[in-house]
Amino acid sequence: MKTFTSYLFAILCFCAVLTGCKDDEEVAPKSTMTYDGKEYDLANGLIIEYGKYPPHEGNVEQLFLTSSGVKIRANGAKIDSIYGVGHAILFELLTNGDGELTVGDYSFDYSQGPYKVNSFVYSYAVFDADFVTRRQTKYEMISGTVKVAKDKDNYVITFDCIESNGKQVKGYFNGPIIFYDQKK
Repeated sequence: MKTFTSYLFAILCFCAVLTGCKDDEEVAPKSTMTYDGKEYDLANGLIIEYGKYPPHEGNVEQLFLTSSGVKIRANGAKIDSIYGVGHAILFELLTNGDGELTVGDYSFDYSQGPYKVNSFVYSYAVFDADFVTRRQTKYEMISGTVKVAKDKDNYVITFDCIESNGKQVKGYFNGPIIFYDQKK
């Protein structure tokens, strides 16, 4: 009976330890993009809005996601220059929004226009680029999707694209987006 009591005590202690442990909070994935087997951090997001360009539908907005080494110099709400060294991906989106990035799924548009809302056209990625000397190789997207969601003040952006050499550019970004109005 003493052995049984000892085992029962050990089992109860083990259960108490397990129930006393808090579950770790769910860890969100890092903001990164991958290309050719290599991972690149993403730290900043911005939207550059250009407004409507008929005959295209919606507003033209450039979504620009960058690493921490890429800096934006602005004069008020207008971009003055982009400088630094790092990685970036740019998507030219056609959105319903005005002054904000519209939540939804965007697909690459192969046509020559007019472009429809919830599509993206010109898009490229650069890696280890110098934005001052313009030393960079652009990898233009030829297909893919961009998904935009919002979680409170943060945007959650996932993308999965193919660039012109046939390689995949895939990524995830979770963070605030700074808005720049470049309309004339």
